[in-house]
Amino acid sequence: MIKLRVITKLLMGIYLSTFIGIYACVLIPLTSYAMNVDGQQQAPVNTNLHKKYYQQALYYYFQGNYSAALNIISDSKLRLKSLDQSSQLFAAGLQVSLGLQEQAKQSLLSFEHMQRESKERLGNQYKANSDQLLVLALLSLTEQFIAQGEVMQAQQTLAKIPQVTQRYYQQYHVLSQLAYWPKQPDLLPLSGQEHSQQNQNIDVNLHDVVDKSPYVQLNKALRFIEEEEYTQAISLLVMIKNRRWQAAEQTFWQLLFATDKGFSLAKQAEEQLQNQAVNDYARLLLAQLYTQQEAYEKAFVELKAFPQQSPYTEPALFLFAFSAQQIKQHSTALSLLTLLHEQYPYSHLGWQAGLLMAKQVTEQKGLAQGWQAYQQVEQFFLATIERLNRFDKSYLANADLLSFATTTTADNKTSKNQLATPLIDNLKLEKKLYAPESVWLQQALYDVALSSLYQQLVELTVLEQHRQKLQQKNDWIAETIKLNSQRKARKAASQTAMAQQGVYEKLVEKRKDLSARLTLALSDPQQHGFAFANEEEQVLLDRLQRSKENLAYVVNYSIQSGVKHGDESEQANIDDYQQRLTRISAVLTWQLKQQFPQRAWQHKQQLAALNQDLKRVAALQQKVSLLSAETSTGQKTHSLSQLTNRQIKADKQINQLSEHFGQLKSKVSLNIRIKVTHYIDEQRRLLTQHLLTTRSAMANVLEKMSANDKKIENQLNLDAQVVKEQAL
Repeated sequence: MIKLRVITKLLMGIYLSTFIGIYACVLIPLTSYAMNVDGQQQAPVNTNLHKKYYQQALYYYFQGNYSAALNIISDSKLRLKSLDQSSQLFAAGLQVSLGLQEQAKQSLLSFEHMQRESKERLGNQYKANSDQLLVLALLSLTEQFIAQGEVMQAQQTLAKIPQVTQRYYQQYHVLSQLAYWPKQPDLLPLSGQEHSQQNQNIDVNLHDVVDKSPYVQLNKALRFIEEEEYTQAISLLVMIKNRRWQAAEQTFWQLLFATDKGFSLAKQAEEQLQNQAVNDYARLLLAQLYTQQEAYEKAFVELKAFPQQSPYTEPALFLFAFSAQQIKQHSTALSLLTLLHEQYPYSHLGWQAGLLMAKQVTEQKGLAQGWQAYQQVEQFFLATIERLNRFDKSYLANADLLSFATTTTADNKTSKNQLATPLIDNLKLEKKLYAPESVWLQQALYDVALSSLYQQLVELTVLEQHRQKLQQKNDWIAETIKLNSQRKARKAASQTAMAQQGVYEKLVEKRKDLSARLTLALSDPQQHGFAFANEEEQVLLDRLQRSKENLAYVVNYSIQSGVKHGDESEQANIDDYQQRLTRISAVLTWQLKQQFPQRAWQHKQQLAALNQDLKRVAALQQKVSLLSAETSTGQKTHSLSQLTNRQIKADKQINQLSEHFGQLKSKVSLNIRIKVTHYIDEQRRLLTQHLLTTRSAMANVLEKMSANDKKIENQLNLDAQVVKEQAL
């Protein structure tokens, strides 16, 4: 008989990564986040900075960028040095969303410890919210322990819950049943009631809360089945299958810790699928109970309208075919068994369906067709064993377990069973389930422990790639420090060369000369006003000066030679030329005097700017001189030395992480190979057992066929002897 268990979908949770959390915290620090419960303001220790960080992280959270939200909280923790208790709870929720289950568990443990320590310091107005946060943390921590298989710790965590309100009682009830299964848990009463209320009203409210949860009702029906109280179980299952369940409204914190986040339309479709799955499973359990009580007609009627698109189609088909056989619906049973055998070639129920199909063909259609049916089943088992052996061989030969995948074709003719399936699209620490293409591996991953190990391997791979990115950044920092050191050395060498050439001293001397000339021009504008002439004016001044010198030379030469100029026209020309030079000089002097105030102010400003530039150059020269002195003595600045030490320390930590990741991946990979090998051996054993059963049935068919042949032969011999006797 088929043994079924309820598949209870939790509102939140994922398989824990036991080995990862200790080292993943180096890459993404444990953080927290300030949040309020049901829109009410939390602890009074929050500041404006806490609120700003909260609002910024909340924006990224609702945008779906959980990594950015967690990074903001990390920065908040580093800058503010401390975070309140609600922030730690929010951080744990973000870590669950990112798949950092071990970190989330540590955050919840730390939150619970801080909550109990600080509860006495809170005022009465904050104790209610504090209790709600504590209940949320303990419920989330319980789910972490249950997903990890630590049942005792889950029970101890549930025992720490002081009281449960109506909003969280369904979640508390389901987790209690999972933690104490198959025993009956001791549940807390529903809180939030006044002491003066009657016990009857409390019981009614508690019944309403529990009655709204389909998972609680399913577990209750399973407990009735375990206790062989079939009448109560049947009544409860009939109620479950005919009822439409409405998902309970979740608070912000429940949504935060939920793993099935999505858009409203997708979430609505998921709720409809869950509602249908609950009804289908109740119907399947009901049919199983009817089968156990040998009420095959009821089981047949119950499964006759079972939906085709259901997660429980396979066991429903098997029960339907079995009940059809028992009520002599041979044609229907044969069709169902054939369908089950063809559609589920890798399922245990499909294998059993093949044997039952061959048996029914033998009983209904004769030994000859039964022999052919058994031959087909035998060939099926031989081919399946061959595919399993090829899978075993290719899996053992594959070094990277995450890149392994086999084809999904039924015959599996190709020998290239290893297809690289990309698992990591980016370096964000977001969870991503491992989904191989190998049908055998897909079947093996139904085992919770193996699936958890594969998920740990995926997370380790993500963290390893993130470590590689950190290594690249650290190498870049080391190269930057090296280049900066070389640049400082070049600057120091250049400064030394400039100091030897006296470039700066020459600039200072030129500045002093310019300042003296400006001072002289400003002190006597009449005599030195020509200092501000532009290029064109300076050309005119130079020509005027040369003309004056030439004219003076001519006059002096005439005087020194004692030549008397009788020619009055020549003397008139000299006088005229002298007058022209005087007029030109006067005009040019007048123009320069008109421009003198503005040009004097401009030169003052330029000299002031030059003074500022020289001061900055002096300060820069002092820094470069200090740098040159440090370079020559081999010393480093405090900031550079501190940065270098941090880089070296980070490099050591990254190398240690690399070693730890290698060890963890080797350990997880070894455990995966052991479990997969055990699964392959178990499947091979079952297939071999089914093959032997098939051959044994074939031998029985051959014996019956041989016995029938002997009977026919004996009958023919008797008939021949009778005919012979009659002839005599």
